[in-house]
Amino acid sequence: MFDFPATTARSRYLDGFLAFVVLFGAALRVLPFAEARPLWHDEAMIALNLFRRSYQDLLLPLDYDQSAPVLWLFGTKFVIGLFGPGEMALRLIPLLAGIGSLVLFALTVRRSLDGVGAALAVTLFAIAMPLVYYAAEAKQYATDVLVVSLFLWLLAGRGQGILRSWGGVALLAVAGAVSVLLSLSAVFVLFGAGLALAARPLRERDGGAVLRLACIAAVWLLCFGAVSYLATSDSGTLVAAMRRYWSEWFIPPALFIPSRFIAAVRIMLQVPEGMGFPASSVMLLLLFAALGVYDIWQRSRVLVLFLALTLLGTVAASMAQFYPMTARFVLFLAPGLIYVLAAGVSFTLRMVPRLRWPVAGVVALLLGLMGFETAAHLRVTPAFAREEIDRSIADVVRRKQPDDLVYVYYAAVPAFQVYGKALTAAPGGVVYGRDMRSDWSYMLADMLRICGRRVWFLYSHPIDRNGVDDVRFFEFVAGKLGRVVERNISREAGAILIDLTEAGRCDAMRIEEPQRPWVPSHPGFRPLPPLPGES
Repeated sequence: MFDFPATTARSRYLDGFLAFVVLFGAALRVLPFAEARPLWHDEAMIALNLFRRSYQDLLLPLDYDQSAPVLWLFGTKFVIGLFGPGEMALRLIPLLAGIGSLVLFALTVRRSLDGVGAALAVTLFAIAMPLVYYAAEAKQYATDVLVVSLFLWLLAGRGQGILRSWGGVALLAVAGAVSVLLSLSAVFVLFGAGLALAARPLRERDGGAVLRLACIAAVWLLCFGAVSYLATSDSGTLVAAMRRYWSEWFIPPALFIPSRFIAAVRIMLQVPEGMGFPASSVMLLLLFAALGVYDIWQRSRVLVLFLALTLLGTVAASMAQFYPMTARFVLFLAPGLIYVLAAGVSFTLRMVPRLRWPVAGVVALLLGLMGFETAAHLRVTPAFAREEIDRSIADVVRRKQPDDLVYVYYAAVPAFQVYGKALTAAPGGVVYGRDMRSDWSYMLADMLRICGRRVWFLYSHPIDRNGVDDVRFFEFVAGKLGRVVERNISREAGAILIDLTEAGRCDAMRIEEPQRPWVPSHPGFRPLPPLPGES
């Protein structure tokens, strides 16, 4: 299908370079995994489901309105059973998926792009910061990338010819079935792959190929139907919560309205940035990508159709408010964008050789900026560290007096329930805070629950709402009622000791409990009930 003749020596040098870059990219992914940074808010929510539930219960709607593919949940649960409930166990499957994606992508470009295109594509894939980061995060986004890398490898290598044998049919059917169980975005990948493979048989009225495709589609639809049944068993609660939370990241319908068209363009232009490309380079990237699409179309129309239809399906789902176009949700589109971008650069150099130095300069700058961003995150100890509430909890455990109360900031609740068991079992008690996103009065009313005590205020995942920092606001009010004794600040987390033993000041403030029952603005702000045997 692809024909890029090269000498044996040149091929050997290319293979050596690609192998080196793959090993380098794998090392970049292993480093943050090995440092086992503490779980942040989103990871803690999915971790609590995995720690507290059986395999059977993982098929039910998850706590905290979380969602994850069934096979990812089962696989991670199995790893936890083998190695215990730690950060590395939670992130092992994403790590394997991240390295597997890199290997599959390298195999794909090695046989479908020329030397320059293959070298550029693998290098971009290896160093792109989001692809490195999500290979060491306890979420399913790395397996999303693995699925699209798998189908890119299948279609780039065999193209339409994969339908010529029942062996190829079985391979596609199994790959699609496993993908549906491994990735929530697999539906878009299968939509793109199925229609791309069907275009030629339908046009040529090839009954045998259409029959084989129908068999593949039946298997895919059966698996997708089972997964959809499980996903919708919560009566739409998860979809409603997602629509509220990601409302700004859905492509608006009725694009003929200028304001909605501008909003859609704004969202789409941020997609490459979310894949690790510098914001200033987006328009140039799109130009090279367009040239790459033209070049690939000349050699493999099925591959172009696959990439285009996958993107189209994702955009259509976003316009229907079923799938937000935020960075991590569309990370699975990164292999396709990198592929056509590298093909476009290679095509430009072949067609206009005199541009080789300007193009080389642009590529070097792009690689430098992307590499610098990834290196900056890896230099942090631990790499890609976010919310280090475990350090704050450990400090409170060492210094807490028996009668001290622990007040947990509402957004820190999931992480506290992962790391704070020593404080939950300690004397003095724990109070879980209520969020102020919908009504400030709930946080103010929490003062009534903690007045008269020495209080350790534990926080992580701090939120700035309407220009007001929640943590600073709470500290300000508490300082008016008592005295801030000390602060112990970690990365995006901390512990503040506040003396509120002078209860008279609390009585002097006119604070009342709101009449309306508290309903958290996000399910992750409510603590899960203790399991049998837990205190």
